[in-house]
Amino acid sequence: MDGRHIDLNSADPTTLLRETALDIRKVEVLVNARPFWEDTELRMLPGFGRKTLRDLAAVARVVPPSPININTCAPEALQGLPGLGAILARRIIAARPYSTLDELYGVKGISQAVMLTLRQRADVDDRHSFEHPAQVSPDVELLDLNSCDEASLCGLPRVGPALARRIVLARPFVDVDSLLEVKGIGPAIFSPLRTRLSVRARAPSERPDLNTCSPQEMQRLRSVGPELAMRIILGRPYTHWEELLELKGVGMGVLARLRQACELHSMPPTAVEAEFVEDEHWFTEDDFEPSYFENASGLPQVRDSVMSLVAYEAAVAQEIRRRMPLFISGWVLAFALIAGMLLLFFSGSVRVGGLLP
Repeated sequence: MDGRHIDLNSADPTTLLRETALDIRKVEVLVNARPFWEDTELRMLPGFGRKTLRDLAAVARVVPPSPININTCAPEALQGLPGLGAILARRIIAARPYSTLDELYGVKGISQAVMLTLRQRADVDDRHSFEHPAQVSPDVELLDLNSCDEASLCGLPRVGPALARRIVLARPFVDVDSLLEVKGIGPAIFSPLRTRLSVRARAPSERPDLNTCSPQEMQRLRSVGPELAMRIILGRPYTHWEELLELKGVGMGVLARLRQACELHSMPPTAVEAEFVEDEHWFTEDDFEPSYFENASGLPQVRDSVMSLVAYEAAVAQEIRRRMPLFISGWVLAFALIAGMLLLFFSGSVRVGGLLP
């Protein structure tokens, strides 16, 4: 690393595996727990003991992300802050816009601890800051946020290779304002970018079908990792979008992104080909040879050639009931003879030479 430290909030998994001593399981835990605001938060990750944290501190550090803008951030960004759940995030969004952070005290559920967190990790930009962006020359061609390469993104103001990589990984975007959800992009960086970028509307034919797309196409969607992509694929086919909410890891936010980026075409039922037989090719009695059981004298014979299976079973049951008393009486007689012979033998009335002294 030559004395350099990688940023744990922006480094991709490949860099983490190459530059640190973390295994793939710990890298996955770290990436899923982002963003981090201070090094002490790493202690709460499972599997990160003293030795792991000491080795990690030698090559990496936590660079706090830019404070989120309360007036423009997405609900998921608010829910990522400690102490803020989905309900409180909806209340904050419903009361927009804010001029100062102190106005958040009027939102039901905002405590002193939550307010302290918001002061450290959030900010309130001027509510009119994005309504009148700086004008750009009409000769400047706007970049398509969903199709431009990393080199083009690096040519934008205040966008480096790491941030360009994060933007590419966060595709597809619904609109330019969705760029605020990317880690490291705050109001100061977003303001000049908004005048240089655009989002071309994707035709329905260009969107992947949730019922037929490959795992690779699924993982290119925002908020969809390898595990979630596999759960979605194993749950196919889907008829309604709401069926995805039954999967682990799919909430309202992820569902909204999937509906914007994908198509859902109902799978037609599998056609079953029925084989039709013409009348002249239908089976008749002459097509079957008489079996051994039909000619056996010990079994009840079927006189009617079209006797049903139920009638045949009834005839067999009747024959069994007729022969059962004879069968039982034979066994009873045999048991009585054997018992009598044993009784005479042990009483001494009958002696067999060579068996008794």
